[in-house]
Amino acid sequence: MLEISQKTYIESLVKEFLHGESINSKPTPLEHNQRLEQNQEPVDEKLRSSYQQLVGSLMWLAMRTRPDIAFAVSVLSRFLQNPSKNHWGATK
Repeated sequence: MLEISQKTYIESLVKEFLHGESINSKPTPLEHNQRLEQNQEPVDEKLRSSYQQLVGSLMWLAMRTRPDIAFAVSVLSRFLQNPSKNHWGATK
């Protein structure tokens, strides 16, 4: 039996992008009643860049070892150009 784990990679993402913020495990990657809408306000370039890097890292995980998060990552990727704090919170 072969088992692949990305625990260390996921922990490094939490340290790099969430800077010690608390995150909670959930039974589903994206809540069924969570609505994400286009942000109407301009976004700080640093926030946009960090969001894009994090979503890209999550996409890599979804393609390699975590297909269970693929739908959530595809929804989050719709907001790469102008993410809001709500979108950032959804990545957690």
